[in-house]
Formats: sequence, C-alpha cells, structure tokens
Amino acid sequence: MVVIHVKRNEKSMFLYENLVSTPISELVPVLVNRYNLINRVKRLVQAGRDLVLYGPLKPYDQHGLTEEQLNNLDKKKKSNEDEEAKIITNSKGFKVAYRPDPTGRRNGEAPIPETAKVIEKALDDAEQLTSKDKVAQGVFITDKELEEAIQTIKGAVMIAYPMGIPSFDPVQEIIDDNEDLSGSADGKEVLDPKTSTLWWAGKELKKDKKLSDYLGRNEKTKIIAKLQKANQGAPVREAPLNEQEQKNLMAYYYKKQEELKKLEENDDDDYLASEWANPRALKSAFSGIREVSWRRFK
Repeated sequence: MVVIHVKRNEKSMFLYENLVSTPISELVPVLVNRYNLINRVKRLVQAGRDLVLYGPLKPYDQHGLTEEQLNNLDKKKKSNEDEEAKIITNSKGFKVAYRPDPTGRRNGEAPIPETAKVIEKALDDAEQLTSKDKVAQGVFITDKELEEAIQTIKGAVMIAYPMGIPSFDPVQEIIDDNEDLSGSADGKEVLDPKTSTLWWAGKELKKDKKLSDYLGRNEKTKIIAKLQKANQGAPVREAPLNEQEQKNLMAYYYKKQEELKKLEENDDDDYLASEWANPRALKSAFSGIREVSWRRFK
C-alpha cells in the first residue's frame, strides 16, 4: 500500500493508504472528502467551545454592540471567563450556568458544570483526532472515526440541552452538515471533490491516469501530495527548513561568529599552554605518561 501524506498548502492534514493501481479520478474525491470532513470537525470543536462558555447563539436580529461595548470588549471577555457562572433555571425549565456573552451574540445560558465536562471531553477527543501530530506519529484516521466524533459531540450536546439548541446555532448547523460558509474564511478552504487537483513532485496527477503511472509498481512507496483548487496552479514550494530549524541554524552561526571574533582579538601566546600545543603529546600518549607533578617530601 502506498502511503500518501496529504497536505493543503504547507499544513499537514492526514495520512492515507492506497493501492498504486488506483485511478487518480477515484483517489482525488476520496482525499478531498476526507480533508473537508477534518475541517468540519475542527469547526465543530471551535463552535462547541463557544457553546460551553456562553450558551447557544441568539437570533441574528438580536446581535449587535454599541461603540462603548466594543471598546470594552476585551476587558469584559476576560472578566466574564474568570467569573464563576450562576446556576439558574431558564424559561424552558432547565438548569443552566448563566454567563453573559460580552459580544452579545450568545444568550449566556451555558451548560451546568457536570454536563459541560461531558461536552469538553468529546471536544478534546475530536481535537486530538484531527491533530497534525497524528501525521508525525504515523497514525491513520478514517471517515468513520471522524463521523463518530461528530455523533459523540451531538450526544453530549443533547445531554446538556435536552430541549435542543437553535437550528441556526453553528454547532447544530455543523452537526446537520447544513452550514452556509459563503463569504467566510472557512468557506475558502472547502474543496470541490469534482474539480480539485492533486499535486506531487511539482506535477499535477492527471485524472485519466493511475497512481502507478507516476510512482511505478512499488507498493511500499511514501509520498507527500498536496490538494489544490481547480485552476489554482501548482502549490508554492515549501522552504527547505522550517521556522524552528532556521532559528537553530542562525543561532549556531551566530555562536561560531562570536567564537571567531574572540580568536581574532586574542593575540597572546597563552594557547601554548594548551594540551594540543604540547610537542611531546604524541610521545606521552604512547608511553602512557601524562602530566607528572613532583613534590618534595619532608
């Protein structure tokens, strides 16, 4: 089985195993659907954390902040997150942890601590499942695992809100796969399974060919391939060193440069006292006699 390390731009997304005999026309839609599903889970995790903190979304016609509220937004948000929520009974007769949303977008009816922990556990598991660390660990994830993560979060939300949450809440829209991402940053990352392309080694893998036409018949091959939108062209080449490696390299050369400066400034002959400058060092090494100190005994 060929191992495909799938990337989008410079971001590692997931690992995928496949036979080299697979047509590219069948492979690309599978990879694109997996990529879109991972991003869907990530959006659900983010929306779920907002739900746990400030409760369901208000109707859109009730959103809005005054200029004074916008100026104090950051300060209020921090104080509200640190403030302990008050347990109240909402209009539907269920206990909630009331914590007002400083942005005014959510109704403040967060889940009580016991059920909030259930949601947070489901969110943490989903976040771990879609982590880029899975690629470094050589772990393969499946569509089934991703769908199960969504259903687990759905069940946790139903425990916290037996009466349900509004259909327009982002959490519910993502669970129902009924999002409107047009005009948003997330919408730009959604790929079309029919028109997206797959690139490897600076070449587009044509859909009328098979994987073996590019990789040969060796099933033990591992490649890094990138998904692109239609007509987007070849992906940008990545830097040979990542950010951390560049920092380490610069620190190394800076240290060497400082050492050379010190050597240039040192014109003394104190190096003659060093062991490496001893003309009898070779003879001493063969005879087994190193530095011998003589003392006068009384």
